[in-house]
Amino acid sequence: MSTQRWRKALRWILAAQIVFGVMRFLSLLIHFGEKFMGLANNVFVIAVCALLAVYYIAVRQTKSPSREISVVFAGLAIFALFAIENNLAYLIVLPQHEDFEPIGFFIFVCCLGTVTARRASQRKNAC
Repeated sequence: MSTQRWRKALRWILAAQIVFGVMRFLSLLIHFGEKFMGLANNVFVIAVCALLAVYYIAVRQTKSPSREISVVFAGLAIFALFAIENNLAYLIVLPQHEDFEPIGFFIFVCCLGTVTARRASQRKNAC
């Protein structure tokens, strides 16, 4: 699949996430279909994480990503694994436990911070 087709697919996924997010919010607001929307949310999160993984693997084969992109995608992959595991636990595929997804998000934010600090340092040294 070409990079242009992947970008188009990712735009559609983003649009679907926005629409689904609004629908999920409304279902919680009016207390209608909450259980179904919760189930759909779990499946949707797992599917989006899987598609992002496939995208990264496909793009990585076509061109070599920069170190910064690799760090960001590594953090995103860790966060996605935590999210998938958490959603599988909600679906009772895995045993129920404490929610560790925020730890994955923290790792992702640390990776973003690392890239930001590196870029700021490079700009400071360039001046």
